[in-house]
Amino acid sequence: MEKLLQCFEYIKRYHVDMLDSISIMLELFIIKNFHPHILTESITLGSKRKPLAQSLNAKIEEIIGQELFIAINPNINFLKILKLIQATDTTLSNIEEFLHIITQKKTSNKLYYYSTPLEINELLVRLLDIQSDEKIYNPCYGIGTLFLMISQILHAKQPNSPIALYGEELDSRLAKVAKLTCKLANIAYDNLIINDILKAPFFEQKFDKIICNPPFSAHIGVEYLKDDKRFKGLHSLAKTYAEWVFLIHALYYLKKRAVFILRTQTLQKSSLESEFMQRFYKQGLIEAIIELPKNIFPHQNADFCVLVLSPNNQEILNIDAKGEHFWKKDGKYNRLVNLNEILDAFFARKENEFCFLMPYTHLTSYHLPLTRRDSEHSEGKTLSALGVEVFRGQRVYGGKNDTRIEYYDVGLADFSEYGFSEEFFTKRSLGDKPKVQKYALKPYDICLSLRGNTPKVTIFSPNIAHKLAVANAGIVIVRCVNPKQAIGLYCYFYSHQGQKALSTLYEHYTKSIDVQSLKSLTIPTDFESHSQERFKQICAFSTQLREVKNALEALRG
Repeated sequence: MEKLLQCFEYIKRYHVDMLDSISIMLELFIIKNFHPHILTESITLGSKRKPLAQSLNAKIEEIIGQELFIAINPNINFLKILKLIQATDTTLSNIEEFLHIITQKKTSNKLYYYSTPLEINELLVRLLDIQSDEKIYNPCYGIGTLFLMISQILHAKQPNSPIALYGEELDSRLAKVAKLTCKLANIAYDNLIINDILKAPFFEQKFDKIICNPPFSAHIGVEYLKDDKRFKGLHSLAKTYAEWVFLIHALYYLKKRAVFILRTQTLQKSSLESEFMQRFYKQGLIEAIIELPKNIFPHQNADFCVLVLSPNNQEILNIDAKGEHFWKKDGKYNRLVNLNEILDAFFARKENEFCFLMPYTHLTSYHLPLTRRDSEHSEGKTLSALGVEVFRGQRVYGGKNDTRIEYYDVGLADFSEYGFSEEFFTKRSLGDKPKVQKYALKPYDICLSLRGNTPKVTIFSPNIAHKLAVANAGIVIVRCVNPKQAIGLYCYFYSHQGQKALSTLYEHYTKSIDVQSLKSLTIPTDFESHSQERFKQICAFSTQLREVKNALEALRG
């Protein structure tokens, strides 16, 4: 492996484009594996100090074909790289490890968005259980590292069986590398298309198996999807997460089973996805959810999972592979281990210490329980079901309807860190009077910041009853049925569990909160339990903290 990496680093020095360097390595692998006599003859000529650049490039172009060929820089020491290649194991498994290192581990190459970690490739392909007569589709195939795994796994089961591979890729440079990868794996690549799947999907047929690790950072325009039959009623989902686009697109073509890498937060409850999740539920599309360990995708801080889809399932298999048993440290990042245990659990569909089955009939909402603990605590009611009113704050001044009226303009600066808020700092004398009166805050209103890295929450004191105050547009107001419910709900939002639930919503909408999603947030049935005593303690400690701060300030003199 060290020799292959040395060869790649040497070739990089003579080629500006990193993908060209990978292509040249793949070309050399193809020569070594399928035409070893050319390698031997070239080394012999080079040893006799005869020029190699022109003759070897010509032979490689003839074998590779003009469409895929990348010429090796003539200034390279050809004899050096040919000897390195000849002295190295170039089996597909070794080449896979080589590609994993240069794309995933050596992040300075900036290739990690175009490939998938080696063990994740293996997990995805083995989950599909591909048979020789099945058509396989990948809607964003990148540099095609998945194809090496498909070839090895299928040919291990059924030697020499043909692989019917279909795919679409937007970037022609990536497509060229992927086709070279197929050539190396002895897979036909005629149906690997360069195409923008959003503007004009190329294929009209259904596919037996679909595999996809979609781009998570892609900027995707969705303005032309409204009338697209694949995205009917679902085009707005693309504005939230890029992976939803590939998921919706691929489902349109699915026959048997599909596997997707997704950010786990995309499966959390949200009104935006409710229509799509209902479709999942009604068709029993979700076969399994496999939560993956942290830090296995370079430069990605989110939690990830594998979503396995197939028609007409009666239950969802939840596999929690986040624990230390399923990863090992490898440099700066982690690598997935003990794949066989995950796969055994998937195909056996039996519960054990890290997986459980959730019948569709037991799901109480469209929020997917991803772990057993989530399932145990899934009972509860949404804020809407509790009769709670949720609405945005308003800008009530600066328009043509302004008249004289005194009121407080409430913002985050007015939030008490703990317990009741009742002091306001911004007083205005002009505003839209009907709006001011309509949106005036009431005692026991709970307010949350609309945006931020972490949720900021306060509850307004009964003492504000004599004050006219309006929350600005950066605030979301939660108005409860009665004070007892408000205290219970504030204490829930204050708790670690509540903070985590709110944080999920903020992360989902890129550090902001969505009113409709907040209305659909499930609150545990026992949220009022012991809340009065807890809230009294919060207020008491808040008073003590304020007194300590005042005393410290007084010491400044």
